[in-house]
Amino acid sequence: MNKNKILGKTFSMLLIAIGAIIMLFPFIWCLSTALQGPGRAYLTPPEFFKPPYRFDNFIKVWIEGSLGDYFLNSVFVTAMCILGSVLVDSMVGYGLARYDNKLMSFLFIMTLSTLYVPANILAVPQYVMWQKLGGLDTYLPIILPKFFGTALGIFLMRQCFKAMPKQLYEAAIIDGLHPLKVFYKIYLPLAKPMLMTLVINMFMSEWNNTFGPLIYITDKAKYTLTIGILYLRGQYMQNMELLMASAFISVLPLVTLYLLAQKYFVEGMVSSGIKG
Repeated sequence: MNKNKILGKTFSMLLIAIGAIIMLFPFIWCLSTALQGPGRAYLTPPEFFKPPYRFDNFIKVWIEGSLGDYFLNSVFVTAMCILGSVLVDSMVGYGLARYDNKLMSFLFIMTLSTLYVPANILAVPQYVMWQKLGGLDTYLPIILPKFFGTALGIFLMRQCFKAMPKQLYEAAIIDGLHPLKVFYKIYLPLAKPMLMTLVINMFMSEWNNTFGPLIYITDKAKYTLTIGILYLRGQYMQNMELLMASAFISVLPLVTLYLLAQKYFVEGMVSSGIKG
């Protein structure tokens, strides 16, 4: 029996290792190519991390390719979207969880139903609306909708708050706390894992957002990172090492954030399904 357990564990670890290598290979190839000189990315067979390493590729795309400006634009847009989403989604989710009645259930169902509407269907009417409002070539069409809440974020926060004991809320009210103070001082600190899950989801969504900026942004100075890389692809079409350097820079914040917050991400996803 012990031998079978050892073989089972070994086989499982082998499968996990193979899966990890397959998932990490594009990232490793991207970094290796970014550190190579001109033309070395097209060698057959490919050479991985062969010196000399060209760290100046990162400096070139950051300064000459204006990737630094695109990076800062993405930081601003993503930060504002996270702020709006966390603020509104948590408050709406709190209201739906604590004031559980037929009206709130109906509003919750209507909110979730928006998840079934493809974003592409709304692209044309939304573009016409922002054109009439004078919002084209600004970040408003990307940022402002987040301050009205997102269906997924509201669902996650509602599930998180609903899983908390009602006695906690009742005790705080008896002690004289206003419902908003109960929300900020008690419920939000307890919802930290779910809030981090919401932050990670929104960060990944907006950092990788290409569709919105591609439609609304035309000024090169306002390009976000995703649109900037598309622009650089035409500029550095024959320089694969520069394109991979820009791609590595763009994905590094995502990897860093997930590594730092993966504990909260797992806890948040688990707690979202505790209570319906």
